[in-house]
Amino acid sequence: MNPPLISPGSFLQFQNGAMLWVAQQDAIYVLFDSANPPRWQVFNDAFVDGMADTDPAFNTAPPYTWQPRRGFGLLWRSQSSLRDRLGWAVTEAEIAYTPKVQLASDGMIFISDMRGGVYSLSPDTSDWKRYSS
Repeated sequence: MNPPLISPGSFLQFQNGAMLWVAQQDAIYVLFDSANPPRWQVFNDAFVDGMADTDPAFNTAPPYTWQPRRGFGLLWRSQSSLRDRLGWAVTEAEIAYTPKVQLASDGMIFISDMRGGVYSLSPDTSDWKRYSS
């Protein structure tokens, strides 16, 4: 295993998955609950301070759900297939935490979660699992 990258980050739960932001990688990991491939994807975080946090065109969230904000929101709004798979955010704002990211020699990616568990992401995007502590 490579030494862990420790970075500022955040987490946001959706109706059908989650997003994790790792600042030092400038990356947003998207985890889908459905078994359909890909089970996870990673995207460059294109959000820049000064951009609008939300878009009024998406102020139609069902009760007890929200439009994601900032980088999560920009990605969610710009990718309809991603938005369709994830659904709406289930909390009003993302939760800041400090993820640790490790890459194994076989290509597996391990990302700590804010509850003390670890996500493992397969190198071919076909699967992910969460291990609780």
